[in-house]
Amino acid sequence: MRPLVPLPVVMLVAVTMLGAMLGGCERAPGADYDTARLDAADRAERARQEKAAQAMVADTEDAVRWKMMAARIDALEREVAALRDTRQMLDATLVADRLARVEAGVVAKPEPAPVAMPSPAPRTAARAVRPPVAKASPTPAKRAARKPLELDLR
Repeated sequence: MRPLVPLPVVMLVAVTMLGAMLGGCERAPGADYDTARLDAADRAERARQEKAAQAMVADTEDAVRWKMMAARIDALEREVAALRDTRQMLDATLVADRLARVEAGVVAKPEPAPVAMPSPAPRTAARAVRPPVAKASPTPAKRAARKPLELDLR
């Protein structure tokens, strides 16, 4: 018996149908879903990596800021210490100079030169001088309210 359709034609038709079926499977709506799902997963992974990189950069920037701030504080502390030392030396020098001037003023104080005073005019009875009025001593409350004497060594 002879087949109705030759074998090479049957095989050609079978291969064509198989190719059509496989080609249709690749273009099925399910394939688009898988591609979209993979794309979404890739985007999520990239976003996670970018977020981790930004966090590392922020941590590094914060560490650099802290180090710079610590260096500034150290420099300011050194300057303040130097200023204090300079001020103490200056204060000691000023006190020594003032003491030397006071001692020199007390020891080598020149005698005051006599000043010519005009003689007082004669008084008439109409312009009689009243006797001086004694001032009352301050009360204890007024004495307490007075500011104490302070020595400024600047």
